Amino acid sequence: MRPTRRPLALVLAAVLVMAACGSDDDGASTTTTEAAPTTSAEPDETGDIDEQALDRVAGDICSAIDAWSTAIAREYEATPAALADAGDTDAARQVVVDWMTSMSAHTETLIEELRDVDLEGAQPLEPFREDLGERFVALNDIVESHEQQASELSTDDPETFGDEVTALVNEFNTALADLPTVFDDLNQSYPSAELQEALGSACELDPLGDDDSGAEPEDSDDT
Repeated sequence: MRPTRRPLALVLAAVLVMAACGSDDDGASTTTTEAAPTTSAEPDETGDIDEQALDRVAGDICSAIDAWSTAIAREYEATPAALADAGDTDAARQVVVDWMTSMSAHTETLIEELRDVDLEGAQPLEPFREDLGERFVALNDIVESHEQQASELSTDDPETFGDEVTALVNEFNTALADLPTVFDDLNQSYPSAELQEALGSACELDPLGDDDSGAEPEDSDDT
């Protein structure tokens, strides 16, 4: 009879818990995505945009990303328990595949919502919106690639399987940790003080559910 692999599942669960909490050891620290500070030295390249339209578009963009961010955080919260309940490496592999599938579905939803943002009165923002969407398309490409790789992992050797899953999860965590650079890069491409101010007011997003408020976490019996 095939032995259970609960210790392995707990190790994989710990990887996701550490990712959700952030790490200060290797530079992949707490991840918060928000608009970069306004740079007033650059000219406004968004053209003539109604201020109310600009605020509405910024709000719609940030609202879509916020919903995605919340969904991603929930996946990180739920998956460790599913891994802990996995009876063997085959079950653990399916949990990881399902996790990647959900991540991809949430990201595809975000991409569609960004494409559907109404630019009436703010048509000059179309290149910005398209560029932003492409950043998440690139992220989803990574997720889909990892989903495929996870589905093909051998479960014959639990230790090797654990190392390979950990590597996949860490690569995805790195991609998430790079998200704060999205607005930084776009601010360089679209140096509009008005756009940056609108996004800065509307966006304060955290893909891993980290809390920068300074409040101490509540005590928990979970390890």
